[in-house]
Amino acid sequence: MSTQKYSMVHPAIPPSFAAMLVLSAGGWIGALLMPMPPAVVFPLAVGVFLFCAAGLWIEEIRRWCFLLGSLMVGVCLGVRMNLHLPIASHQPGDMPAWLDGTIRQVLFSSGSRMSCIIEGTLDPKFLPPQHNLRLVVYAEPPPVSPSELLGRRAVATVDVRIPRRRELPYGISEWQTVAPYSAELIAYAKRGTFAILEAEPAAQNWITRLRWMLLRTTDSIFADAQSRTLARALILGDRSLLDRQTRQLFSRTGTAHILSVSGFHVGVVAALLALISTIVRDRRVRFALFVAGVWLYVLLTGAQPPAIRAGAAATLGAALLLAQRWIPPLHAVALVLWVMIAIEPNLLVSVSFQLSAAAVLGIVTIGSPLYQRWKALLRSRLLGWIATSTALTLGATLATAPLVAYYFGVVPVISLVANIAVVPLASAFIIAGIVSIGAGVISFGIGRFYASVAGLLAQWMLSVIEQVAQLDWSLAGPLLVPLSSGAVLAAWYILRSTSWRHMIFRFGAATIALALLWVILECIRQLPSQRELTNGAIAVEFRGKEAALITLKRGLSGTSSLAKEIADYCILQRRSRVYIRAATPEALPLARSIARRLEQSCTTDIITR
Repeated sequence: MSTQKYSMVHPAIPPSFAAMLVLSAGGWIGALLMPMPPAVVFPLAVGVFLFCAAGLWIEEIRRWCFLLGSLMVGVCLGVRMNLHLPIASHQPGDMPAWLDGTIRQVLFSSGSRMSCIIEGTLDPKFLPPQHNLRLVVYAEPPPVSPSELLGRRAVATVDVRIPRRRELPYGISEWQTVAPYSAELIAYAKRGTFAILEAEPAAQNWITRLRWMLLRTTDSIFADAQSRTLARALILGDRSLLDRQTRQLFSRTGTAHILSVSGFHVGVVAALLALISTIVRDRRVRFALFVAGVWLYVLLTGAQPPAIRAGAAATLGAALLLAQRWIPPLHAVALVLWVMIAIEPNLLVSVSFQLSAAAVLGIVTIGSPLYQRWKALLRSRLLGWIATSTALTLGATLATAPLVAYYFGVVPVISLVANIAVVPLASAFIIAGIVSIGAGVISFGIGRFYASVAGLLAQWMLSVIEQVAQLDWSLAGPLLVPLSSGAVLAAWYILRSTSWRHMIFRFGAATIALALLWVILECIRQLPSQRELTNGAIAVEFRGKEAALITLKRGLSGTSSLAKEIADYCILQRRSRVYIRAATPEALPLARSIARRLEQSCTTDIITR
């Protein structure tokens, strides 16, 4: 009897695919560093297009068509992105204006504060009116449920400004915050001026009416307030009723992605639709029902970028199954990401896009190969399910660790345990919630019964998260970004092994390489370093391993928020003694504010000479 040997070798990235990525990325970076006007790029793009069209008939130039086309795609993306990026790191102050527009999305609503996306006309005091603008607006919430604000006309007297870039070496800039919503400006409504002019939306479409009906059904069938709020957030994408405590609880455990509709939620719905569609025999009808159901869910949840990306990926996968074609998962992911970036280049600076893209790539390149290795050793279905969840979660956690460390300065290691425990409960809650809402539309009693099951799952999920949140397992430090990046490369290197013996050897080599990287970076960190912040107004110098010198060269506005960021930065760098030098009398208020924030964490001394 012949036996088939199991191969542990995973296919490498094809050279053509790697060349396309490198050339496109190079063209994009070059266009960002050397801005070119569209009038110059357009003729070049037309010329490259004609050259590529000629390659359909002339076989000798096809290779050059591929290379030039990839490079030109990157250049065009970079040029288009340059047209949307903020002009400078320091923008002019707030400008009074009159805003008249339609509420497209409510981002947050709690107590006396609300943030929303408004699209309409902005009439600044000193500039001509601007039409069809999208703004992130902060205002007092009107006496209306947040779910009923969508599509309504709103007017307000606002102070408007351009989103600012980040000024410290960590954190998220305002530009990255507003980029996912295609917003161009940030506006603050003056007290008492934000008003809803119409009692009902002027032009409701059927999606909006259906969404409102489902939200009202959710409110009626879920008796428990927490379950109701989670159902609105996880199933229908309405996070406006989530309180700060719940958000922080999920954030501390690394499960905040569950609260916003993303690829995870669309994947659960897609799996449910795929199961239901098996009752249809015709493959074409099954494909049509599946795609229609996925995109209906994406639209009902507000058509957020992560949901759109997941919907596109699900559609592509279903189309490949219909055509009975197979392509490598990495190619499918890259295709979806490139299409999204081509449609909206601003997504490149979106933190949510970067994290979701990194998570998917981590699942494909690390999680899936890791599961394939474990599957050969496991016989039990339960162990196989645990191995699948662990491998995919580990892949996503590793791939997103460098970005999390870069933006937030800390990597919650506990998120691995939390996601393994919470993701199955969240999946079951979403399925039970969809069933209960669908049944509630037909019969209140049946809907309430299924909602009680979903409520029990919600209580279990919150209980697990509360228990996990008590375990403060996290990594922090100034070397976290390069070390986590090295860990990602090491994981990919190890999983490319051809045998278990080869894997053990590569694991040892990768461990030694990471240790050497840590030693080198630690030695470099001991050298005196200096960072110029806020356009040269502040300089932070590191002296040795424990001391830091902050030089304030002139007075700055926004003392409280800036002091908090500088203090957090020094704490993140683990400095036990901080000297604050105020070069001018105007800088003394900021120096004192920084000292007050640091007094509980380290020793401070203000120098005025």
